[in-house]
Amino acid sequence: MYYIDINPCNQSGDPEMSTSTIATELPAEILKEIEYWSEREGADKSIFLMELIEEGLHEWKMHKALSMYKDHQVTLWRAAEIAGVSLSEMLAELPKQRIIFQYDMAELNEDLEYARGK
Repeated sequence: MYYIDINPCNQSGDPEMSTSTIATELPAEILKEIEYWSEREGADKSIFLMELIEEGLHEWKMHKALSMYKDHQVTLWRAAEIAGVSLSEMLAELPKQRIIFQYDMAELNEDLEYARGK
């Protein structure tokens, strides 16, 4: 295992762009992959890792939200909110994941209340 330290600086002064340092252990094979791809992309390793984490987190949230929707735990509107995408993006994802569109009057009422800000 190798340690990798992520600590890009916040040069913008924007508090929403602030960063924290994360130290984690990585298997040598994964570290080699990160080094290979960051070099190939011409990116600094820490920036490459941040982009990779953001992309992975987006995919994970989409998968989690769709799973919750499929299991009738949330409405499609709420699933879109969890995933951080628009309702139309979430609707477009359903056939790609072979998930049947589920909608009843209770969900319609919930979505309408949510849209009105209640």
